Amino acid sequence: MERLKRLRHTGASVLVALLLAAAGPVAAAGLTDLLMSQVGVTQPQAVGGAGSIFKLAQAQMTPGNFAKLKGAVPGMDQYLGAAPALAPVAPAATTVAPAATGSKLAAAAQALGGTGQLGGVGGKLATLQQLAPAFDQLGLKQKMIGKFVPVVVDYVKQQGGLSTAKLLTGALGF
Repeated sequence: MERLKRLRHTGASVLVALLLAAAGPVAAAGLTDLLMSQVGVTQPQAVGGAGSIFKLAQAQMTPGNFAKLKGAVPGMDQYLGAAPALAPVAPAATTVAPAATGSKLAAAAQALGGTGQLGGVGGKLATLQQLAPAFDQLGLKQKMIGKFVPVVVDYVKQQGGLSTAKLLTGALGF
């Protein structure tokens, strides 16, 4: 009888372990599914777009801060692996006036809530300039960056908390 109890306990433990192991890819699909449903993109576009955002953040973060972000996002390696190459970092001006630039990127930066100062439109514009070629390779228009970022940041906030979301937004210049 005791042996039967141990066998049932062991079987339950194995089942729980299998369920937890399977939760990794399911959890990773969470962000992908959100992007597909809220932004209206394909699965490869969702994974590649999120990966591009994370790749840019990684380039701007300390290894320790990126480790915190990576720990909050299940499947981070999949996202990073699906990301196209980013544009090189260009020095940003301290003030960027959208009317003066006349670009769709400046308008997109303003739509993300820019104020005109670096860290406002300037920071957003630099982020958009770096992400635009990657999004283009995924078949996404520049305006889609402004739709991706809030979904990704909200997901990170839900998974890793406000401090982790702030690490991400800080790295992206928001």
